[in-house]
Amino acid sequence: MFALSRLLLASLLWVSTSFAAQPVLPKQADISISNIVLHDMASQKQVLGVDIPFDKNADLPVATFSSADGRQFLTVSSHPGGLGEISEFRVSSSPGKNLVARRIASRDAFVTGKGIRLGLTKSQLVSRLGAPLRTKGNGNFVTLEYRIEDTEQNPSKFLRFYNMPIYYGSYTFKNNYLVAFKCGFDYP
Repeated sequence: MFALSRLLLASLLWVSTSFAAQPVLPKQADISISNIVLHDMASQKQVLGVDIPFDKNADLPVATFSSADGRQFLTVSSHPGGLGEISEFRVSSSPGKNLVARRIASRDAFVTGKGIRLGLTKSQLVSRLGAPLRTKGNGNFVTLEYRIEDTEQNPSKFLRFYNMPIYYGSYTFKNNYLVAFKCGFDYP
């Protein structure tokens, strides 16, 4: 009994120090969508299920899910060499290359932890994430790009916590309304 108590206490101390070590999330980073947190297998399994249908023939293993009404699509990616944890999100009104999408009946829309969802205006996005690193325009489409890199000159506690070199976000607008976005850890 005493050994079990010591093991439980040690586990609680490890968990509390692990969470305490997590750095503050940078303003331009958004690491969750519809309660799925990047690199968090527990949240991934809770929302998407234990058996995620990753297409392992793609460049990166991907799986696509649709909202309850079938109007929005969430594509998640896992990096090779990982444990299958999700490293990148993509949300749009089209399933993209993956025509097979598992429906998530409990989600009407895919919304990030910072409240980003399809239909936002550019000013609403910038108020949540700050000024973008780059803006690209192509006719009626404008893309705002965000990027955080871990370098010797500019070390990032956020990226070092996740053991990743780059975080990115790319948000595409048509006529000032968000029509697609992707974000996550870039594959090294």
